[in-house]
Amino acid sequence: MKHFKCFGILFIIACVLLSMTATHVPAFHSMKTASAASTIKLNHKKLILHKKETYTLKMLGTKKKVSWSTSDQSIATVSQTGKVTAKKNGKAVITAKVKGKKYKCTVFVQKPKNQIDQEKIDEVLKLVNQERKKKGLSKLSLDTKATQAATVRAEEISRVFSHTRPNGKSCFSIFDEHAYRIEWYMLGENIAAGQPNPKKVVKAWMKSSGHGDQILEPNYNKIGIGYYYDPTKLYHHYWVQFFVKD
Repeated sequence: MKHFKCFGILFIIACVLLSMTATHVPAFHSMKTASAASTIKLNHKKLILHKKETYTLKMLGTKKKVSWSTSDQSIATVSQTGKVTAKKNGKAVITAKVKGKKYKCTVFVQKPKNQIDQEKIDEVLKLVNQERKKKGLSKLSLDTKATQAATVRAEEISRVFSHTRPNGKSCFSIFDEHAYRIEWYMLGENIAAGQPNPKKVVKAWMKSSGHGDQILEPNYNKIGIGYYYDPTKLYHHYWVQFFVKD
């Protein structure tokens, strides 16, 4: 008989299921038009771009010369024609100056959907194994396919914070899909949202008996870890752990 265990935790607000619409990336949040078309404004006040992506901002309602600048060239640059180029993950503010008045657009540069964040995954793995070592338990090894599946699930819980997937199926149904199929006897899932870094999310899981029990389950021998960041979503940071006994 195969076994399943599921636990979810939200940072600050617990036991709340969240359902949100998926954001198409790059996503653009437009300013609402409150007056005539001649009003001077930027065509966007918020952008989400991936590394190396570009987008050209435009000033509406004026033909005057526009001076462009960025708050952080290491994250996003801007040319004097308004062309924004994403450089690395982070946030930068693009400023357009017209006739002495400034107009701003916040640019978020983030990893593409379902791209694995190896640095955060490695840190979560290290912290989990440290907790297991304290209890005299064997280390968990990182499973590639379980990590890929957890990464998909991390994006899914940004839309529906639940162990039920947005398609209505169990979280473990992802292992029925060919790309993520693994051999297993026992599976567990931990989810969390809102914690900005590995240390805080592992600490939150360990403070919750159900989540901590998953981490310290002696029968598990493998783990998959997923992380998804989207500044347009309510909690921004989304985390998933899949525990496996094969």
